[in-house]
Parts: sequence; structure tokens; C-alpha cells
Amino acid sequence: MMADTIGERVDSKGASKAFQAIIDFSNSRTDDHVLFNSASSIYCQLTLFKIPDVNNKRISVKLPHPLDIDPKDVCIFVKDIDKKTRDYDDTKKLYAKMFEKAAISNPPDIIPLKQLKLEYKPYEAKRKLCDMYALFLADKRIVHLLMRGNNLGKAFFKKKKIPVGITVEKHDHLKEEFESILSSTVLTIAGTGTICNCKIATASMSSTECVANLFAFLSQIEKHLPGGWKNIKSIYVKNQDNKNPVSLPVYYSDANPNEVEVPKAPKRKNEPIVDELTTLRHGNVKVYPSGFVQVVGSATGDSDDDDSEDEDSEGASDEEPVMGESEDSSPEHDGGKQSGGDSSDESEKKPAPRGKKRPPPAKSAAKVKETTTTTEKSKKKKKQVVSKRKRPKVLL
Repeated sequence: MMADTIGERVDSKGASKAFQAIIDFSNSRTDDHVLFNSASSIYCQLTLFKIPDVNNKRISVKLPHPLDIDPKDVCIFVKDIDKKTRDYDDTKKLYAKMFEKAAISNPPDIIPLKQLKLEYKPYEAKRKLCDMYALFLADKRIVHLLMRGNNLGKAFFKKKKIPVGITVEKHDHLKEEFESILSSTVLTIAGTGTICNCKIATASMSSTECVANLFAFLSQIEKHLPGGWKNIKSIYVKNQDNKNPVSLPVYYSDANPNEVEVPKAPKRKNEPIVDELTTLRHGNVKVYPSGFVQVVGSATGDSDDDDSEDEDSEGASDEEPVMGESEDSSPEHDGGKQSGGDSSDESEKKPAPRGKKRPPPAKSAAKVKETTTTTEKSKKKKKQVVSKRKRPKVLL
């Protein structure tokens, strides 16, 4: 029923003529860069009304007529067995035995994650690795590690060669899953634009096989595409020749874009983590996913007791007498023998009590007059220098 609806929306005769024109054009090209490159591939280009709210969403589509992918042109990234050593030969041997047990005649080339980080660290090495293979697989346990940071590089994303996840541990279903991946294609929706490309056929196929692959592709994409069929504005079939591109329309929609509803992706709850910190005596620390750190509350009530003890110690230090003095050394016990002027001089020489800072000494009137006279003299000198400057003569 789904194929009938797609057949009603997309004209099969027009699509067959478009495919036949691209096949004839690609077979007529005999240049070396076309023969030994992926220019014989035929792609389906979808133009959407609205940009989906996704981030590199991948949709696997099974085709009735599989693409011509040689198992020798397939590479798989696997998880490391021992992360402590730099040697990865044991990891390769272990996964090679897994493919032998699964009875896979042409197993893919195995690259451990450690080898990818050590030998393919430069950008040029990653670009060459991307061009060496037609399809990349990855153990599902390390797919998130490959997408993180700069482990793959820009070349994999530009050429739409993001590794496809596969479960390697289950030997019973490994062969079936490997063959199903070879007979299917993957549509990647980046979520940054309205155009999506996917490989659906090759120039070695007939036009009827290409149309069957196109209808199967559209019928499966309609279920998983954000916005459904209403979000598809146009469909083109094109080749992969950059010097001589050919793109022919197959479907065009004149619907109102305002009627298209694209669901928004649910936002992740970035909840902070609250825990203790060894360098903080009282209170906990709240750490947010952005890296912001906040001190929250107090763990116990000991901080109030400590503060009160500190205040008591400060008050006691203020009341303690200064070294070298006694209670009998006050002017009342001396019987007023000392004059007022002597007492003021001694009070200036006395050290400040503990816990208090000595106030800055007040400037005398003589010092204030000296500063004012120096500023006036400097101003007069500047005026004299300005007056001495010769003005340029003006000739009339």
C-alpha cells in the first residue's frame, strides 16, 4: 500500500527516463577520474521545507537491489582490549577470530580505536583513510567515541562516510547483520540545512532497478523523516561527477510551508551534581554541566561556633595590655607628675594594640604648603616653555 501511494505521488515513467539519462551520461564518460572514482554512483537529493531539529540523524534503508559494495572495501573500527599498552595486535587477532566463527568469507579490515588515534592522527592521514574504503563500520560500543572530538575528522562528515554501528559480540547474528548492512543505504540528516543526499543506485543497474530502489527508499524515509512526506519540497536524482554534474527532477510539491509541522527534539535536562569537597570545610559544591561551580549551604553548624570563638579571641586581644606596661602605669597612679605634652608624645610612640591597624599620620601644614608651591612652580615652567616656542612665520 505504501508503494502504491509513492507510485501515485512520483511518476514512475518520468523517474525511469531520468535514471536512463544519467546512466547513459555516466557510461559515456571514459575519463580516468570517473572510472576509478565514485562518479558512477547515483544519488537521491531531498529538498525539505523546514530544517529538522536533529543532529546527524541516521536512517538505515534496505534496498531491493543492493549496491555494488565489495567486502574488501569495508573497514570496521573496534574497541581496544587492553587500554594500558600501545600494542593493538592482540585486538586485531581477537576480532579476526570472531569473523571466522561467523563464517564471513570476506571479512572487513580491522582498525582498533588505539590504532586510529596513534597512526591516523594528522588530518592528511584521516583524509586518505576516508578515501581508501567505500563503507565504514564501527562497534556499537565505541560509536559515541568516534563522534566525539577529532577522532574521525572533517573528511568523514563531508563525504557522508560516518561509520555504521554493528554488534560484534553476538556471533550467531553477526553474518546476517553484516550482509544486511551491505545491502542497505544510510541517509544522514545533519540538521543544519534543507538538503539531504543519499546513494540509492549505480550506473551498472538498469533504469527499472533504480526506480525500484527509489520507491523503496522513499517509502521507508517517509516514516522516519521529521515532518513526514509533507516536509519534502522536491526530489532530484543526480550523479556524483563534480566537473559534469547532472541533476534531474522527479517530484515537486507546491504545498504551503506553513502547514508543515516539524516536531522539536526534547531538551536534555542538565541537572547539576551536588557533592562534598575536601578543600572546603563547611558546605557542599554544586557543579553544572557547563563547568560552573557554586558553593551551596553549610554541612554542619560548627561554622557559627568557630565564628563566635574568633570574635571572643579578637575581643580579648583588644583588652590585653601592651607589652612593657602594667595597670599601675596609668597617669592616675603616677599622681599627675607627667605633663600634658610628655603624655601626648609617649602616646604617639606607643605601639598599636593587637588586631588594630595604626592610622596613617596626618600631614603637617608645612608639608601641605611645600606641595602647593611645587605644583605652582611646575605650572609656571610649563607656561614659560610654551611662550618660548617660536611660532612659524607666515609669508603674505
